[in-house]
Amino acid sequence: PQLLVKPEVQNMGQKVVGGLAQRAVARLIREFLVSQEPAVISENGSYPKTSPQLSLPAAK
Repeated sequence: PQLLVKPEVQNMGQKVVGGLAQRAVARLIREFLVSQEPAVISENGSYPKTSPQLSLPAAK
């Protein structure tokens, strides 16, 4: 209990939570972009050719 009131522990906790939140937001954005499939499917059942899929850089 006394450990939780130390400023160093609170700062470290804030950094950890901030990093997790940043990764969660990046994952949500990535999932949103990946889930957007082209609406038009050609006659042979394949998706039309599009530009290469972009991705976010890996988290540090």
